[in-house]
Amino acid sequence: MSHSSRTKGGFRLRCLFGAAAVALVVPMAAQAQDPAGLEEIVVTGSRIARANVVSSSPVTQLNSEELTFSGTVNVEDLLNDLPQVVAGLTSATNNGNNGTATVDLRGLGTNRTLVLVNGRRFVGSSQDGTVDLNNIPAALIERVEVVSGGASAVYGSDAISGVVNFILKDDFEGVQADLNYGISDRGDAKTYDASVTMGGNFADGRGNAVVSVGYLNRDSLLQGARSFSRDTYTDSSGALELLGSTTTPSGRIDAGSGLPDDAPYAFLPDGTIRPFQGGTANSYGDTYNFAPDNYLQTPQKRYNLAAMTTYDLADNIEAYAEAFYVNSQVNTQLAATPVTGIIVQADNPFLSAQARQVLANRADPDAPIRIRRRTTEVGPRNNQYESQTYRFVTGLRGDFEALERTWDWDAYYNYGRVVREEQSTGLVATSRFQAAVDCYGANATPGCVPLNPFGPDTISPEAAAYVTVPARDRTVVQQEVLGASISGEVFDLPAGPVGVALGGEYRQEKSSYSPDFFASTGDLQGGTNAGPVSGSFDVYEIFGEVAVPLLSGLAYVEDLSVEAGFRYSDYSNIGSVTTWKAGGSYSPIDEVRLRAIYQRAIRAPSISELYGAAQQSFEPVSDPCSASSNPSAAVLAVCQQQGLPAGLLGTFEDDGQIEVTFVGNPDLQEEKSDTWTFGAVVDPTDWLTLSVDYYNIKIEDAIQTFGGGLGPALAACYASGDANSAACSPLGQPIRRDSTGEIIPFDLPQANISDLKTDGVDFQADARFDLPNGHGLSANVLVTWVNSYEFTPNPAQPAVYEYAGTISTDDSAIPDWKINARVTYDGGPWSLSYRFRWINAVEHRAFADAEAIGDPAPVLAVEEVGSVVYSDISGQYRISDNITLTAGVNNVFDRNPPILPDTISANTDTNTYDVLGRYFFMNASIRF
Repeated sequence: MSHSSRTKGGFRLRCLFGAAAVALVVPMAAQAQDPAGLEEIVVTGSRIARANVVSSSPVTQLNSEELTFSGTVNVEDLLNDLPQVVAGLTSATNNGNNGTATVDLRGLGTNRTLVLVNGRRFVGSSQDGTVDLNNIPAALIERVEVVSGGASAVYGSDAISGVVNFILKDDFEGVQADLNYGISDRGDAKTYDASVTMGGNFADGRGNAVVSVGYLNRDSLLQGARSFSRDTYTDSSGALELLGSTTTPSGRIDAGSGLPDDAPYAFLPDGTIRPFQGGTANSYGDTYNFAPDNYLQTPQKRYNLAAMTTYDLADNIEAYAEAFYVNSQVNTQLAATPVTGIIVQADNPFLSAQARQVLANRADPDAPIRIRRRTTEVGPRNNQYESQTYRFVTGLRGDFEALERTWDWDAYYNYGRVVREEQSTGLVATSRFQAAVDCYGANATPGCVPLNPFGPDTISPEAAAYVTVPARDRTVVQQEVLGASISGEVFDLPAGPVGVALGGEYRQEKSSYSPDFFASTGDLQGGTNAGPVSGSFDVYEIFGEVAVPLLSGLAYVEDLSVEAGFRYSDYSNIGSVTTWKAGGSYSPIDEVRLRAIYQRAIRAPSISELYGAAQQSFEPVSDPCSASSNPSAAVLAVCQQQGLPAGLLGTFEDDGQIEVTFVGNPDLQEEKSDTWTFGAVVDPTDWLTLSVDYYNIKIEDAIQTFGGGLGPALAACYASGDANSAACSPLGQPIRRDSTGEIIPFDLPQANISDLKTDGVDFQADARFDLPNGHGLSANVLVTWVNSYEFTPNPAQPAVYEYAGTISTDDSAIPDWKINARVTYDGGPWSLSYRFRWINAVEHRAFADAEAIGDPAPVLAVEEVGSVVYSDISGQYRISDNITLTAGVNNVFDRNPPILPDTISANTDTNTYDVLGRYFFMNASIRF
C-alpha cells in the first residue's frame, strides 16, 4: 500500500515559507563586513547566537576526550551511561535488535528523541524514524550536546524528550590516525577500530576540506560464554528454576489433544511418549535451554567515509558541504526455530507403537493432535542486517549589515537515504513443515520430503532442507530537508540588544518495506511475518525566536531576560500544528543564575505507525491464565469465558510467548507534550560550576499499541472481569482461545491512546583545580533522580503504572537514581582518570503492574535487583606532540550483571548493565 496526501492549509503555508525565503535572499544584496566584537555562539536548543550565553534549557555536553578515556568506539555506549538516558538498543541487544543502535532520553522512547548532526536532522534508519547511531562517525565528533526536554519549537517534530546534537570537527588540518583495540579478560568479545582523518586549507586559506575513513570489527560472543547467561531461568511461583522453553528439541504433544488430564506429553529418544516434565531448580526436564546459541555481544562490521568542506566565496559568504557514507553489518542470532501449531494424524507412520496405543485411548479421539518442536537439526536462526546510509548537506551561510547591525543567515539542503536489508536463515515455513509431516499416503503434497518430528535428531538433512526457507526484506528510508534561517539583533534596550531568529523549512519523509513471499503470506515460523508497506508525508514550517534582556547591572538584578519561540507546521497527513516555548533567566549576582522554560512539543506519527501492514510478533509475555501467573478466581473466570477448557483451569502452562499481530492506523494524529524545567546554575568560584534542574514532561495522546502494548492490554482485559469488554476487544473483536488453551492470534492497532508523564531532578558539578608545575585536577559529576514515571495505557481505564525505580523482563530498567562521575589528574605529558558509574536498586516491574490493576502482589523469587557500581580506570601518555597512547580497564572489579529470570535475553537487562565483565582497551592516536 502507498499513502501520500496534502491538506488545504498547504497553500497558505507555502506562501509563508516563500516569504521567509525572500526575507533571507534580499539582504544578501547588501553584504558588509562583520564588525569586531565578542564571539557569539549557538547552543543546542536555540537558533539565536549570543555571547556568554547560558541556556534556559538544561544542556549536558560531552567532548571527544570522553570518548577516548572511556574506550568508546560506538557512541551509543557513551550516551547510555548518561543518567538522563534509559538504555536503547546496543551491541548487547540480541533478541529484538534490528541491526541499529539508539538513544532514549528519559526512557520515553527512541522515536521521541531527536538526533541532529551539526544542528540538522539525520535520516532515520527505520520506518519509525529512529536514527541509527552507528552512522555517526566517532572520529569526527568534536562534542555532543544533550538537551533534555521538549524542543519542537526550535527543531520540529520528534523532540519531545529532548535533542542529541553531534557537533563534528569542521576545520581540521593535518593527518590523524586512530587505532583502538578492546578485549575482555576472558580473551573474547574483541573489538577493532581504525580511522584516518585528513584535512587542510586550500585557496590561500579561503577553504578547508576534511576527509575521514573508518573501519570497525566487533566479534560475536555467545551467552554460553558467561555463567550468568548460559542457562535460562524462570520464576515459578517464587522459586528460581531452569527453563528454556516448553518447546522441546524432541517434540511434544500439546495439552488439549485429548490426552489424559489434558496434559502435554513429551517424546523420548526411542519415539515413546510420557507426561511432559517441566524444569526444576537443578534440571531442565523436557524443556529446551535456548540460551547458549543467543548472542551476548552481536558481531558488527562498519565502514564509514565522511567528507566536509567550507569555502569563502566572499568576505562574508561561505559555502559548505558534508557527505557521509556508512556501511554497517550487524548479525543477531537466536536458538533454533520453535515450530508450533502443527497437526499430526494418528496413523502417521513415524509414530511408535506405544505412542499409537496412547493416542488410540484418548478421552477425546476427535481432538486434533497438535505438536510443537525445536528444529535443532536446522540450526540457530541468524539474522544478517546490512544498512547503507548516504547523507549529503550543502548550503550557504554568512552575514550582512543592515540597520547598523550584523545579521547571520544560513540556507541549506539536506538529503539522507538509508537502504537496510535483512537476510534470515534457520527459519521454517509452516506450510512446508505441515506438508512434510503429512508426506505419506495418497494425500501427500507433490514434491514433499517425509519428516519425522518424534524424538531428538529425527529430522533428516533432506527434510531439514525442505522445510527451511531463507527470508529477506528490504527497507528504504529517504529524507529531504530544505531550510533557511536568519538571526541577529533588532534593537537595543537599556539592558542590552534584543535578539531574534526567523526561518522556514520544508521536509519530506518517504519509506518502503518489502518482505519476501514467505514473510508477506504469514507462513514463517521463528521470524517476523509482515506485509509490504510504503508511504510518505511532507511538512512546511515557519519558526521564530526572540530573546529580550529586561534588566541588567542593578542591585540584586545582575541580569533578567526572557525568551520565546514558536513553530507553525503544516503536515500532509495530520494538518497544521503549532508548538512554542517561553522561558527566562534571572541572575541576582554574577555567580548565580536561575532559569526556567516551558515548551509545547509534538511528535507526528511515523510512516510505520500510520501505514504499517500486519506484522506478526511473538511477544515475551506470560499468559495471565497460565499456572505460572498464579491467576485469581476473577481472572480464571475471564479465561473460561474466552474458551479456556475447564480441565486446564489453574494448570495451563505456556511457553512465555504470545503471538500477536501489530497493525498501523492511518487516522493517527500527533502526540502532544508539555515540558517544564526550572533550576539554577551557580559559579561560586572560577574553578567550580554547579547546576540543578527540575524537569516535568507530560505526553498526551501518545501513540501506542492498543492498551499500551500486549502486556498492559492483557492486564486491562483481565482486570475488567468481562471477556466481552472493550478492554478485551481490540478492533472490536474479542480475544478468544483455542482447544489447547492458547490465545488465538489477534490484531493490536496503533492508537493515540496513552499518556506518559515523568519528572525528576538533574544535578551536574564541574570542577577544575590548577596544581603546581602545570598539573591539574578536574572532576565532573552527573546525577539524575527520577521522581516518577507514570504510564497510562488508556486514560479511559483507571490503571496508571508507576515505573520509576523498576526493572522489566522485556524492556530497559528505569532506575530512580543514576550517577556518572569522572575524576582526571593531568600530569603534563600523562594523565590518569577514574570513572564511577552507579545504578540504584530497582524493583521488579510486576509489582507496579499488579498495583496498577488492583491485583495482589506477586510471589517472586527475585523481587528486587540491588544497586550496581562500576569502576573504570584509564590513563593517557603523550609521547610527543604527534603521538598519544591511551589504555584502560572498564568494570575493573568484574561485576556480573544482576540476575532477573524470564527476561527477553540473558537473564538480565543487557542494555542497562555490563555483560562483558572486565574489559581492557587501548588507543593510539598519531597526528602529523
